[in-house]
Amino acid sequence: MSESGKESGSLVFERNINMEMGDTVFTPHMLKILAQVNGRNTLRDIAVKSGLTNADFKNAFNLLYQKRLIVQVDQAKQGPVLQRSFFVTMNTMMAESLGPISSKVLSKTITEMGERPDNFPASRGYELVKLIAGKIGSGGDKTAFIKEMASLLNETR
Repeated sequence: MSESGKESGSLVFERNINMEMGDTVFTPHMLKILAQVNGRNTLRDIAVKSGLTNADFKNAFNLLYQKRLIVQVDQAKQGPVLQRSFFVTMNTMMAESLGPISSKVLSKTITEMGERPDNFPASRGYELVKLIAGKIGSGGDKTAFIKEMASLLNETR
């Protein structure tokens, strides 16, 4: 656990490229990591997407961190994230219209947005609701879905 109480794999980092870099030489491993650091990917995401071994990732990441070329995103800056209960409710409501494929549709939509349910920014919640609502069809189910999800999103703000 880190000081903030979050698991280290769920920490989020962003690039901090600055004029004080000096004569920093970037290794291919460092570049692979920098390509994945975007202020939204978690440390776990960065490690997996980089394709590096654990030892190579740790060495390159530590170099970047020590040189302050990557910094941890301040949780306040990152903003609130949607809780698991939001996605459970969303999936339950989707299942009323879409049936057993609802969880796959939800997962695919979140992935297509470039997000993960365990770190989904609340600021993108309405966008997700709109995308999912488009897959529900028309009528009362769609209207009820939008109203319920909007209500839940308003509670998170």
